This record gives sequence, C-alpha cells and structure tokens, in this order.
Amino acid sequence: MFLRSLALLAACGLVAGCGGPPPQPPSLRVALVSKTKGDPYFAACEQGAREAARELGVQLFCEAPIEKELLAQVELVDSLVNRGMDVIAIASRDAMGIAPALKRARQNGAKVITFDTDADEKRSERAWFVRPVTDEALARSLADLMARLGGPKLRTAVVSGAQPTAGEQVLTRELRNAIAAKYPLTQIVTIQRVSEDQSEAFREMEGLLQGDRQIRGVFALTPSALPAAAGAVQSGGFKETVHVTGVCLPSLARPYLESGAVRAFVMWNPVDLGYLTVQVAKRLADGKLGSGAKELVAGRLGKRPIRGSEVVLGDLIEVNAGNVKQFNF
Repeated sequence: MFLRSLALLAACGLVAGCGGPPPQPPSLRVALVSKTKGDPYFAACEQGAREAARELGVQLFCEAPIEKELLAQVELVDSLVNRGMDVIAIASRDAMGIAPALKRARQNGAKVITFDTDADEKRSERAWFVRPVTDEALARSLADLMARLGGPKLRTAVVSGAQPTAGEQVLTRELRNAIAAKYPLTQIVTIQRVSEDQSEAFREMEGLLQGDRQIRGVFALTPSALPAAAGAVQSGGFKETVHVTGVCLPSLARPYLESGAVRAFVMWNPVDLGYLTVQVAKRLADGKLGSGAKELVAGRLGKRPIRGSEVVLGDLIEVNAGNVKQFNF
C-alpha cells in the first residue's frame, strides 16, 4: 500500500515538490568585453548594456583587462569560455590579433559578436559587428563640420592613435573621399600618430603645429587625440587660426569647448551602443537574427539597419559648448 501511494505521488510530481513552479532554465549569460578597465567611454557602454540586460532578462558580465595589451584581452576571452558564457561581445583591441581567441570561443560553444571596433570577420568567425556608425557617414559629417568651421579651402591634418586600427585607416580613406567629392580645395597634408599618453600626445601635436604653421584644420579620429590637439592649439595661441574637430567624449573635450579651442565635434551615444549590443546578443542567442536580415527592432532604439553582418547604431550627435553639459560620459 505504501509503495503504491509513493508511486502515485511520484507520478503527480509531488515527491519533487508538488504544486511548486516548474524549474526555470538558466538565464542567458552574456559577457561585454571592453578594451581596458576604467575607460569612461566603455563605462557608458556598460550602462546601456545593463539597461538592455534588465529589460531582456539577461545575466550580464562586464569585463575588461587591466593592461592595455592584446594578450590581456586574449586571456580574458579564454577565461570567459571556461566560465561558460553563452555570448561574448567584445570591442577588439586588435582586429587580427584577437581573431584566433574568438574563433576558439566559437568552437567551444560561445556565440561571438563584436561592438565598437571589429575583429577580422573571416579569421574570428564572429557572427555580428555592432557598428556605431558607418565610416562613410562619419567621414561626410566630419568633412561638412570642418567646412562649416573654417571654410571650404583648408590645409588640414589627420590625427590618430600611435598604432591606428584598421577602422581608423578605413575612416581616413573615407574622409579623403568625402573631402575630394565636396570640398576639393581642402587638403589633408599629413597624418599624425599620437601616443595614448596625453602628455606625450600634447608634445607631439605641439611639434606638428609649430612645424607647419599653414595647417588650418585638425581631424582627430580618436577620443584621446582630440584633447591633445585642442591643448596644443590652446597653449600655442592657435585658437583663432586652427580648427579642431573629430570624435571625442564630451567629458574629455568639455574644457576645450568652454575655452573656445574646440567649437564642435561629433559623437555617437555609447550608452545606446551598449544597449544595442545586448539586444543583438539576445536575438542571436534566441535564433532570431539570421543572415539576410535587413533590420533589427531594438527596444527603445526602434528599428536599426543591418548591412551584411553589421548592425548599425547610426545616430551622430554634434557636441558644442551649448550642449556639452547634457552628457555624462
């Protein structure tokens, strides 16, 4: 009799806790990997990623290496695979160098996407790149802004990182194309590489402006390059003759906007970029983002265009002295 009753209970599921909720599947585990710890730009990306994770029920891990070295990012990716991440979303420090680690991650069961800066698509076998803006659109915006600041006939310089990424090289090419198409009397006469160290970058920019006093415009292609260029313009007394624009964080450029060394630059919203990245990670993991898709409906961002294997955020913000206080990144 006892055995019969026990069998009935088991059949009803009562032995394992009759009447309780069914076991829930573990939530999706997504790792957002930045280039380096403590960077305010990636802190803003993480803010948006957490917002999307809360909306979608995703377990989010925000990770970043302490060292600004490729090897540190590679080791971090390997450790995330061992921790059982379902999706790894990474801002690649080196497009080619990170590719083998991302391929290993995919081969070990993780889905891989990139954001902000891409990895080599073929070698990494990543699924998607969440692109802030197309290079063509950014180049056109910068060319138009420089012409508005200084006129259609300028002698200019492009400033980028000491070890420019493939993305910076593509952007430089697109900038040349945009200027040639619309402002043929404007020239890019030099490309200056500057250090990530602000003091050293400042000295390098001073040398550039003192060495060629005919330069009338500077395109800064990285957030660290614009403050260095603006600082050299300000200290050298070039505020009235050299126009600085490019891409930067409002928090880094604010002193120079307020002093007049920079009048305007463009930026996308890194909070939105992080938000979109987690939206893409979730759709990919759920099998709802396949090749051939033309757009993605991404929560509060609405529809975002898809171009090949890239989901594009696409919105550019012009930052100037009048609106810089609105931004917290």
